[in-house]
Amino acid sequence: MTLSHEPPQVPGTAHCPLCGKENHCAVSLGEPPEHCWCFAPDIQFTEAMKALVPADKRGRSCICADCVSRLAQGLDKDGLAP
Repeated sequence: MTLSHEPPQVPGTAHCPLCGKENHCAVSLGEPPEHCWCFAPDIQFTEAMKALVPADKRGRSCICADCVSRLAQGLDKDGLAP
């Protein structure tokens, strides 16, 4: 399976680094990465999305489904058009 992203290398927080809400990351909950919502085939993480994650949170904390959805629609993390 080809993935558009990598799971956290070190289980980090269970909160989105963009909005602070729970990200429901399976890895953060101690489950295998393939059990996570983000491994669904219709979920795509772009380089632009990944670049929004603060450097100190990259590879440690995952963007939540709500932020991924808003960003995929061209909205910012607060649901506003840029």
